[in-house]
Amino acid sequence: CAPPVNDNVMELLLSIAAAKRSGASSVTAVIPYFGYKHNRRGLPISTTHHSRFLWNAAGDLGKMLHTVGVDKVISVDLQRPGQGHEACLFNTQLPAETISTNEAFVTYFKDNINLHNKVVVVSPNTVNVKKARKFQRKLKALLPNSSIDYAAFLRDDFMADSDSEAVHTAMLGNDVQDSDVIIIVDTIDTGRTLNLLCERLVKAGARKVYVCASHGLLTGEAAAILNSSTIEKVVISDSIELSTSALKCSKIVQVALAPLLAKIIESDGRRHTLDYSDNKEDDLEEYELE
Repeated sequence: CAPPVNDNVMELLLSIAAAKRSGASSVTAVIPYFGYKHNRRGLPISTTHHSRFLWNAAGDLGKMLHTVGVDKVISVDLQRPGQGHEACLFNTQLPAETISTNEAFVTYFKDNINLHNKVVVVSPNTVNVKKARKFQRKLKALLPNSSIDYAAFLRDDFMADSDSEAVHTAMLGNDVQDSDVIIIVDTIDTGRTLNLLCERLVKAGARKVYVCASHGLLTGEAAAILNSSTIEKVVISDSIELSTSALKCSKIVQVALAPLLAKIIESDGRRHTLDYSDNKEDDLEEYELE
């Protein structure tokens, strides 16, 4: 649910309920950007109950979807168990599929970006490690003659909107000296800390810095910050409609998710088995469309 999130969530819930009351045998909700998924469990929010599990807005949204009668949810780059702070967004009775943007991003870089012979794929935190590693392996398979390495920042609190102090954490992996760097992130919000990270990579010797983001919230002055930054290109999916200022930013490019979504919806309608969750190298089971 793109901004305005609250309005779109209510419209989605009411539409699902209306469809079920009208006799629909099955309702599938296609939600490219799952709102509230970054409302993480942080510090205890209750002085009486010292718990981090009192606030789980993403989980509550999943419960509301199930309550109004949705039969299945299809989304884009939902964080999976063990990969983020949200342990689970849906209960076991609600099938959910997550589409990975890696394939679309790798294809874009292969076809549109003239990368240097030495490339380093960087994860800005431990949350994006698996996704960045998969991106690296896929890009290496398409560009076998290039040296494509991997690096990651260790601090888990280095998120799109964390404070600048987190930028001074250690980086584990290959040297970025004289390399084209591709940063893999989940969401770009204000862009401030991402800008600081890119400056650090350039100071470390990176030739060019590219950014891949599953979702581009781009709130506030994010577009202006990115446009004036050392970033060469920001590649994001079209899961969220860009603002006017973001559309005018020459560094921002959107990659269409419609082909992936169309295939999975078509397969679901034909009751075929399909796996677009990019999980062949995970311990997750492949989902079978019902």
